[in-house]
Amino acid sequence: MSYEFYKILHVIGVLMIFAAVGANLVIASLKDATTTFKQEIGITHGIGLFLAIIAGFGIIAKLGLAFKGWVLVKMLIWLFFGGITAIATRKPDLVKPLWFATILIGILAAYLAIYKPF
Repeated sequence: MSYEFYKILHVIGVLMIFAAVGANLVIASLKDATTTFKQEIGITHGIGLFLAIIAGFGIIAKLGLAFKGWVLVKMLIWLFFGGITAIATRKPDLVKPLWFATILIGILAAYLAIYKPF
């Protein structure tokens, strides 16, 4: 598969992750939230994580990049986004800081992908 295919797949995965994380944070912040949409949000989150990691490694392989420090940090960011919904569900008082952390960590991920600083 081409580099462009992996790049589009990666962006789709990231969009799915951010949509699901945003929805989960909003639901977690509501004290008496009852929604029948939680399963679909969870599925979107899982598929997004899967697409992002597979496509990310596909991009690394296509570009012939070495496994450097920025890749490790991107993997840690992936783990953060994988666990953020569980944290928000168990600790609703952390939703507001997690909301802003999501934005800042997303910016960090984009920076690392574009500039590959280390």
